[in-house]
Amino acid sequence: WEDSTETQSKDRVRVYLQEAIALAFARGVTRLFFILDDFDKVLLMDTPPGAFNSLRGIRDNHKDKLAYVPMLRREIGFVLRDAGKNAKDYEDFQELVYKPVIPVGACNWADCNRALDRLEGNSARKLTQLERDKLVALSGGHVGLLKTLFVAVEQSNVNLAAPNAQAVLQKRADVASECSKIWDSLEKDEHTALQALAQGQPAKDNLVFRLDAKDIVRRDTGRFLIPLFESWVAQRLPRLQPNAAA
Repeated sequence: WEDSTETQSKDRVRVYLQEAIALAFARGVTRLFFILDDFDKVLLMDTPPGAFNSLRGIRDNHKDKLAYVPMLRREIGFVLRDAGKNAKDYEDFQELVYKPVIPVGACNWADCNRALDRLEGNSARKLTQLERDKLVALSGGHVGLLKTLFVAVEQSNVNLAAPNAQAVLQKRADVASECSKIWDSLEKDEHTALQALAQGQPAKDNLVFRLDAKDIVRRDTGRFLIPLFESWVAQRLPRLQPNAAA
């Protein structure tokens, strides 16, 4: 991406990409998916919109055989808006990747246990299954928070069976930092909805639906799916007036 912003190199980069794609298909590849990881950071660079829009021509040459999959913490439109960029300037590119938007939510129980297996493999601390279940429950299956909780238990030997285990963990700076990352991945109207829900107030249905898709709350009950994050929201954010998010 950085190379493509240079006037003399952007055409060459595009040609190299086209040639690589043609070679892949010539060698029997039937479909190509380009995973654009950490793409929100790329959008915040000084890369001109034309560098992104030019990808449409490459895709149009291969229609059903090629797709771009941007990986972001937030949707492209929100990132551009908050960066003061005009979304219309990126229209050709956005039409390629706008739908479907698939939130990457929490891991299931089995995936969480596999993650804990890997963490245990590099640690002297071994968890009982009850301790594993407790960490999965407290993290809501969000792997970043799960890893942070494992490190907390490893370093401070927290007794997860104790009634105050959650209270002890939520006081840690690393746990608060991980909760902050979850918060920062959400939009302002979702923040307002979470503040309301944390205080037992209703929130707009469309916002609860979005938060459910991200495995933050349950759509049918409005209950938080991440106990530590719920405590973080309730303790650190200003209280709302009644029905402010309804």
